[in-house]
Amino acid sequence: MQREDYYNDTIASESQKPDVGELITLYQLDATHVGASSIWYFTQAVKDTGPVFFNSQEYTPIDIKAEGFDVSTGGTLARPKLAVSNVDSTLASEIIEYNDLLGCKLIRIRTLSKYLDGEPAADPTVEFPRDVYTIHQKVIQNKQIVQWELAAKIDMNNLKIPRRQILRDTCTHTYRYYSSGFVYTNISCPYTGSSYFTFDGTPTTNADEDVCGRKLSDCKLRYPLTTDQLPTRAFPMVARTRL
Repeated sequence: MQREDYYNDTIASESQKPDVGELITLYQLDATHVGASSIWYFTQAVKDTGPVFFNSQEYTPIDIKAEGFDVSTGGTLARPKLAVSNVDSTLASEIIEYNDLLGCKLIRIRTLSKYLDGEPAADPTVEFPRDVYTIHQKVIQNKQIVQWELAAKIDMNNLKIPRRQILRDTCTHTYRYYSSGFVYTNISCPYTGSSYFTFDGTPTTNADEDVCGRKLSDCKLRYPLTTDQLPTRAFPMVARTRL
Protein backbone atom coordinates (compact mmCIF):
# COMPACT_ATOMS: atom_id res chain seq x y z
CA MET A 1 0.00 0.00 0.00
CA GLN A 2 1.20 3.45 -0.86
CA ARG A 3 -0.40 6.23 1.15
CA GLU A 4 -0.40 9.43 -0.87
CA ASP A 5 1.27 12.40 0.79
CA TYR A 6 -1.83 14.39 1.64
CA TYR A 7 -3.13 16.32 4.65
CA ASN A 8 -6.46 18.08 4.95
CA ASP A 9 -7.25 20.35 7.90
CA THR A 10 -10.99 19.84 7.56
CA ILE A 11 -10.95 16.05 7.61
CA ALA A 12 -8.37 16.07 10.43
CA SER A 13 -10.68 18.24 12.50
CA GLU A 14 -13.81 16.22 11.63
CA SER A 15 -12.17 12.95 12.60
CA GLN A 16 -11.73 14.21 16.17
CA LYS A 17 -15.46 14.76 16.71
CA PRO A 18 -17.57 12.21 18.65
CA ASP A 19 -19.89 11.84 15.67
CA VAL A 20 -18.05 12.20 12.38
CA GLY A 21 -21.04 11.28 10.24
CA GLU A 22 -21.32 8.64 7.54
CA LEU A 23 -18.02 7.44 6.09
CA ILE A 24 -18.08 6.87 2.33
CA THR A 25 -15.48 4.65 0.66
CA LEU A 26 -14.88 4.99 -3.07
CA TYR A 27 -12.70 2.83 -5.30
CA GLN A 28 -10.91 3.49 -8.57
CA LEU A 29 -9.61 0.46 -10.48
CA ASP A 30 -7.17 1.54 -13.17
CA ALA A 31 -6.40 -1.13 -15.77
CA THR A 32 -5.24 1.14 -18.59
CA HIS A 33 -1.56 0.19 -18.32
CA VAL A 34 -2.36 -3.48 -18.99
CA GLY A 35 -4.25 -2.69 -22.18
CA ALA A 36 -7.79 -1.95 -21.01
CA SER A 37 -9.41 1.30 -22.07
CA SER A 38 -11.30 1.93 -18.86
CA ILE A 39 -10.95 3.07 -15.28
CA TRP A 40 -13.76 1.64 -13.15
CA TYR A 41 -15.27 3.79 -10.42
CA PHE A 42 -17.39 2.03 -7.80
CA THR A 43 -18.57 2.20 -4.21
CA GLN A 44 -20.36 -0.01 -1.71
CA ALA A 45 -23.99 -0.48 -2.71
CA VAL A 46 -26.57 0.92 -0.29
CA LYS A 47 -30.22 -0.16 -0.57
CA ASP A 48 -32.49 2.21 -2.50
CA THR A 49 -29.72 4.61 -3.47
CA GLY A 50 -28.25 5.40 -6.87
CA PRO A 51 -24.76 6.38 -8.00
CA VAL A 52 -22.49 8.45 -5.76
CA PHE A 53 -20.82 11.58 -7.13
CA PHE A 54 -17.61 13.03 -5.76
CA ASN A 55 -15.43 15.63 -7.46
CA SER A 56 -17.73 15.39 -10.52
CA GLN A 57 -16.99 11.68 -10.89
CA GLU A 58 -19.75 9.07 -10.80
CA TYR A 59 -19.18 5.95 -8.68
CA THR A 60 -21.40 2.95 -9.40
CA PRO A 61 -22.81 1.12 -6.37
CA ILE A 62 -21.98 -2.60 -6.30
CA ASP A 63 -21.80 -5.17 -3.52
CA ILE A 64 -18.32 -5.03 -2.03
CA LYS A 65 -16.60 -6.78 0.85
CA ALA A 66 -13.29 -5.23 1.89
CA GLU A 67 -11.09 -6.58 4.66
CA GLY A 68 -7.56 -6.21 5.96
CA PHE A 69 -7.12 -2.51 5.21
CA ASP A 70 -6.01 -1.72 8.77
CA VAL A 71 -2.61 -0.05 8.93
CA SER A 72 0.00 -1.69 11.15
CA THR A 73 3.19 -0.03 12.37
CA GLY A 74 5.09 -3.28 12.62
CA GLY A 75 5.42 -6.74 11.13
CA THR A 76 4.69 -7.61 7.51
CA LEU A 77 2.86 -5.27 5.16
CA ALA A 78 -0.89 -5.67 4.98
CA ARG A 79 -2.36 -7.75 2.15
CA PRO A 80 -6.01 -6.57 2.07
CA LYS A 81 -8.66 -8.50 0.19
CA LEU A 82 -11.36 -6.93 -1.94
CA ALA A 83 -14.37 -8.91 -3.12
CA VAL A 84 -16.91 -7.52 -5.59
CA SER A 85 -20.17 -8.96 -6.81
CA ASN A 86 -19.92 -11.04 -9.98
CA VAL A 87 -23.65 -11.68 -10.31
CA ASP A 88 -23.99 -9.47 -13.38
CA SER A 89 -20.48 -10.38 -14.70
CA THR A 90 -19.49 -6.71 -14.74
CA LEU A 91 -15.74 -7.39 -14.97
CA ALA A 92 -15.83 -10.95 -16.35
CA SER A 93 -14.57 -10.16 -19.85
CA GLU A 94 -11.83 -7.84 -18.55
CA ILE A 95 -10.65 -10.47 -16.08
CA ILE A 96 -10.30 -13.00 -18.90
CA GLU A 97 -8.74 -10.58 -21.37
CA TYR A 98 -6.28 -8.91 -19.01
CA ASN A 99 -4.86 -11.77 -16.96
CA ASP A 100 -7.13 -11.43 -13.92
CA LEU A 101 -6.28 -7.68 -13.79
CA LEU A 102 -3.00 -8.52 -12.06
CA GLY A 103 -0.77 -5.49 -11.59
CA CYS A 104 -3.65 -3.01 -11.92
CA LYS A 105 -3.77 -0.06 -9.56
CA LEU A 106 -6.55 0.23 -7.00
CA ILE A 107 -7.11 3.55 -5.23
CA ARG A 108 -9.24 3.72 -2.09
CA ILE A 109 -10.78 7.12 -1.33
CA ARG A 110 -12.57 7.88 1.94
CA THR A 111 -14.64 10.94 2.71
CA LEU A 112 -17.80 11.84 4.62
CA SER A 113 -21.24 11.76 2.98
CA LYS A 114 -21.83 15.45 3.67
CA TYR A 115 -18.95 16.35 1.34
CA LEU A 116 -20.30 14.44 -1.66
CA ASP A 117 -21.45 16.37 -4.73
CA GLY A 118 -24.96 17.74 -4.31
CA GLU A 119 -24.79 18.06 -0.53
CA PRO A 120 -25.01 21.53 1.12
CA ALA A 121 -21.43 21.19 2.41
CA ALA A 122 -20.10 19.50 -0.77
CA ASP A 123 -16.33 19.83 -1.04
CA PRO A 124 -14.23 17.57 -3.34
CA THR A 125 -11.03 18.52 -1.52
CA VAL A 126 -12.10 16.99 1.79
CA GLU A 127 -10.96 13.39 2.05
CA PHE A 128 -8.69 11.17 4.09
CA PRO A 129 -5.27 10.27 2.66
CA ARG A 130 -5.74 7.97 -0.32
CA ASP A 131 -4.57 4.36 -0.19
CA VAL A 132 -2.96 3.03 -3.35
CA TYR A 133 -2.59 -0.71 -3.87
CA THR A 134 -1.72 -3.09 -6.68
CA ILE A 135 -3.75 -6.21 -7.47
CA HIS A 136 -1.42 -9.04 -6.49
CA GLN A 137 -3.48 -12.14 -7.20
CA LYS A 138 -7.01 -13.37 -7.80
CA VAL A 139 -8.14 -15.45 -4.84
CA ILE A 140 -11.69 -16.44 -5.80
CA GLN A 141 -13.88 -16.21 -8.87
CA ASN A 142 -17.30 -17.79 -9.11
CA LYS A 143 -20.82 -16.81 -10.12
CA GLN A 144 -21.26 -14.78 -6.95
CA ILE A 145 -18.00 -12.90 -6.35
CA VAL A 146 -14.52 -12.08 -7.55
CA GLN A 147 -11.96 -11.58 -4.79
CA TRP A 148 -8.44 -10.19 -5.15
CA GLU A 149 -5.53 -9.90 -2.77
CA LEU A 150 -3.91 -6.47 -2.85
CA ALA A 151 -0.32 -5.51 -2.16
CA ALA A 152 1.72 -2.40 -1.70
CA LYS A 153 4.05 -1.49 -4.54
CA ILE A 154 7.04 -1.97 -2.25
CA ASP A 155 5.72 -5.44 -1.42
CA MET A 156 5.98 -6.72 -5.00
CA ASN A 157 9.57 -8.00 -4.87
CA ASN A 158 8.67 -11.37 -6.38
CA LEU A 159 6.61 -9.95 -9.24
CA LYS A 160 7.56 -11.60 -12.54
CA ILE A 161 7.65 -9.85 -15.89
CA PRO A 162 5.69 -9.98 -18.10
CA ARG A 163 2.59 -10.08 -15.88
CA ARG A 164 0.41 -11.64 -18.58
CA GLN A 165 0.42 -15.28 -19.57
CA ILE A 166 3.11 -16.27 -22.07
CA LEU A 167 1.52 -18.04 -25.04
CA ARG A 168 3.75 -19.07 -27.93
CA ASP A 169 1.14 -19.47 -30.67
CA THR A 170 -1.85 -17.41 -29.56
CA CYS A 171 -2.31 -13.64 -29.61
CA THR A 172 -4.42 -12.25 -26.74
CA HIS A 173 -5.42 -8.98 -28.43
CA THR A 174 -9.13 -8.20 -28.64
CA TYR A 175 -9.85 -7.96 -32.37
CA ARG A 176 -12.41 -5.64 -33.97
CA TYR A 177 -15.84 -6.96 -34.93
CA TYR A 178 -18.39 -5.96 -37.52
CA SER A 179 -21.82 -4.54 -36.66
CA SER A 180 -23.04 -2.21 -39.44
CA GLY A 181 -19.42 -1.11 -39.53
CA PHE A 182 -16.36 -2.11 -37.56
CA VAL A 183 -16.52 -1.61 -33.80
CA TYR A 184 -13.30 -0.54 -32.05
CA THR A 185 -14.61 0.22 -28.58
CA ASN A 186 -12.56 -1.69 -25.95
CA ILE A 187 -10.50 -3.22 -28.78
CA SER A 188 -6.75 -3.64 -28.20
CA CYS A 189 -5.60 -4.86 -31.64
CA PRO A 190 -4.37 -1.84 -33.66
CA TYR A 191 -5.39 -3.22 -37.08
CA THR A 192 -7.83 -0.94 -38.95
CA GLY A 193 -7.07 -2.00 -42.54
CA SER A 194 -9.44 -2.85 -45.35
CA SER A 195 -8.07 -6.34 -46.08
CA TYR A 196 -10.37 -9.02 -44.68
CA PHE A 197 -9.62 -12.64 -43.76
CA THR A 198 -11.70 -15.44 -42.29
CA PHE A 199 -10.73 -17.30 -39.13
CA ASP A 200 -8.62 -19.81 -41.14
CA GLY A 201 -6.80 -17.04 -43.02
CA THR A 202 -8.77 -17.17 -46.28
CA PRO A 203 -9.09 -13.75 -47.99
CA THR A 204 -12.64 -12.42 -48.27
CA THR A 205 -14.31 -9.31 -49.60
CA ASN A 206 -17.02 -9.38 -46.94
CA ALA A 207 -16.18 -7.20 -43.96
CA ASP A 208 -18.56 -9.10 -41.69
CA GLU A 209 -16.50 -12.28 -42.27
CA ASP A 210 -13.30 -10.68 -41.02
CA VAL A 211 -12.16 -12.70 -38.00
CA CYS A 212 -8.62 -13.05 -36.69
CA GLY A 213 -7.40 -16.58 -35.97
CA ARG A 214 -4.94 -15.14 -33.39
CA LYS A 215 -1.92 -16.88 -34.94
CA LEU A 216 1.29 -15.20 -36.07
CA SER A 217 0.32 -15.99 -39.67
CA ASP A 218 -2.88 -13.97 -39.23
CA CYS A 219 -0.87 -10.98 -38.09
CA LYS A 220 1.43 -11.31 -41.11
CA LEU A 221 -1.58 -11.38 -43.44
CA ARG A 222 -2.74 -8.04 -42.08
CA TYR A 223 0.73 -6.47 -42.06
CA PRO A 224 2.40 -7.99 -45.16
CA LEU A 225 4.71 -5.06 -45.85
CA THR A 226 5.69 -4.01 -42.36
CA THR A 227 9.36 -3.68 -41.52
CA ASP A 228 8.54 -3.01 -37.86
CA GLN A 229 7.69 -5.45 -35.12
CA LEU A 230 4.31 -7.09 -35.58
CA PRO A 231 1.76 -6.07 -32.92
CA THR A 232 0.99 -9.66 -31.91
CA ARG A 233 0.84 -10.43 -28.20
CA ALA A 234 2.03 -13.99 -28.76
CA PHE A 235 5.59 -15.03 -27.91
CA PRO A 236 6.66 -17.00 -31.02
CA MET A 237 10.26 -17.35 -29.82
CA VAL A 238 9.17 -19.35 -26.80
CA ALA A 239 9.82 -23.03 -27.47
CA ARG A 240 10.42 -26.27 -25.68
CA THR A 241 14.04 -26.93 -24.88
CA ARG A 242 15.54 -30.42 -24.73
CA LEU A 243 18.33 -30.97 -22.26
